[in-house]
Amino acid sequence: MSQNPEISIQELAAIIEDSGVLGGTAPFGDAVRIGRYCRFLEVDKGTVLLSEECVNFLLPLCSIKDPNILVVRFVLQRIIQGSLYGFQWLLFFNKDIEIFKVSIPEEWTDLLEQAELFKFGEKEVDEWWDAILLSVNNFDLVNTKEIGDVGEKLTIEHENTRLTSDGTRTPQHYVKWASRFSNSYGYDIASVEGKRWSKKKFDMSATQIEVKSSVSANVNGFRFKISRNEWNVALENIDTYYFYCWLGISVDKQTAADGPYVIPAKSFIKIVPRDRHNTCEWSECRLTIDLTNYSL
Repeated sequence: MSQNPEISIQELAAIIEDSGVLGGTAPFGDAVRIGRYCRFLEVDKGTVLLSEECVNFLLPLCSIKDPNILVVRFVLQRIIQGSLYGFQWLLFFNKDIEIFKVSIPEEWTDLLEQAELFKFGEKEVDEWWDAILLSVNNFDLVNTKEIGDVGEKLTIEHENTRLTSDGTRTPQHYVKWASRFSNSYGYDIASVEGKRWSKKKFDMSATQIEVKSSVSANVNGFRFKISRNEWNVALENIDTYYFYCWLGISVDKQTAADGPYVIPAKSFIKIVPRDRHNTCEWSECRLTIDLTNYSL
């Protein structure tokens, strides 16, 4: 096929079935569906057309070796990147394999093991994960008009810079845009303590960051809301949960005039209200804070 980027479905099926490389029945239908999903091929009137990416990047990896680990890795990478935020287990990436596996669905654990992608420390494996994790924090906000998204993007950049300054070469292993996976986590950004919150050279203990952003530049009277879910999660992680506040957000420029101001959640213990009866509970709390006490 590398010599012929256009071939009929019948010819392709015959080639696969006659190849002798795979044992049993070739999963031809599934292969075509995966190929279309990954944009390796198109099917038009019974003819299979190979994409430029398939011809230039996938086919050169192909060989008679079975299984072909490089091909499997390439395909898995395209599948994940094609629907990145459907794979919430990426948020819990950890080079401690047994800890990481707890968060991964069994079928994906099997696929990753078959592709030998748990062999951390091998150059090709580390590069594969780096590419995936960098995609998680993609900063393409061209189509968004959300002030909060800009503040979260700036927080990702800030945390990456902070951890790089602390001495880590792979901040993407620790900094994750959690709210892009789901709004249910109760925080926007997952990070680690590093040097700022710990006396250790580099502390990988998890931190949770809720980002609060405003177009206002009023540092003495910064207003924001805390949801009940956010506060419940903060209480569960009271020593590692932080609010990052950004002022003067420009959606067009994707910048902030000031920030971040960092407020430890435990500073609000005496401020946030408590339910006084089991038949009534608060769902959202509005605060007005003087941020001058929380400048970095």
